Amino acid sequence: MYKYISGLSLLIRLFFLPNPFEDLKYGFLINFAMEPVLHVVTFSTVGFFYKRSSTPAIGSFLYLLFLSINIGLLQLWSLLGASILIGIIILGVYITGLGWLIDRKNTSNW
Repeated sequence: MYKYISGLSLLIRLFFLPNPFEDLKYGFLINFAMEPVLHVVTFSTVGFFYKRSSTPAIGSFLYLLFLSINIGLLQLWSLLGASILIGIIILGVYITGLGWLIDRKNTSNW
């Protein structure tokens, strides 16, 4: 099952997820530089919800889900002007939402 989900995830990431910095000057270069940072942030976020090697298919799906969310938020930030204030607001809402989800996970024994 993991092979299918990870393969599908790879195809979605390659062909369907956009460059979130496309609208910015030198967007391709910014995306190239930020890709490792985005990977580390997404991988770390998945770690809050997934125990390593427990069910790899779920881990792969969660990585795709959180990567999509992170790219969507970066696109929103770019569309709204990429200002520091808007970035802080989006980051604050995101961290608050993650904190709420982590709290729900810990109290309900997922």
